[in-house]
Amino acid sequence: MQKNIIHKHLGESFKDLPPLLQQAHSGDIYLQGSVTVKRGNLLANFLANIIKMPPANSNCNLKVYGSHNEDIMKWQRHFENHIMESSFKLQGDYLIENLGPIKLLLKLNVTNNKLIYNVVKTSIFGINIPKPLQPKLTAFEMEYNGLYRFHVSICLPIIGLLIGYNGDLHIT
Repeated sequence: MQKNIIHKHLGESFKDLPPLLQQAHSGDIYLQGSVTVKRGNLLANFLANIIKMPPANSNCNLKVYGSHNEDIMKWQRHFENHIMESSFKLQGDYLIENLGPIKLLLKLNVTNNKLIYNVVKTSIFGINIPKPLQPKLTAFEMEYNGLYRFHVSICLPIIGLLIGYNGDLHIT
């Protein structure tokens, strides 16, 4: 099997992922299910609109198309009528996620059968955000009752929740 960027980034710990997560991060994949999308206060909602995040929805149909290659990973998320795309590339020991105007320097690890995303550095519109002002990302993937379970939450200093989305998806 040719190693894609997730295999390369995680190294030997890729084998520690549950089989369902290994499948979700190999080749071309399709995930589908119902998720919850939350947004924060009025200011957070305004900012989320500027950076083109999906709208709040307590019962949102999500379809995810992913491709995992040797040098790039792409995920296209369809939150009903809202599309959110990101691409990931390797940079040394880190993954770089480009999500619209946002660039995240990530370090992934496997802990307690979860794939955890840790942000090292953030920039928006090409401007590095100082550590004290960086958004706090809580993001993980896991297998739960045969489903792909994920959670993403982004909080901003002082403002609080910018956006959060989570749910259980089927891999087809």
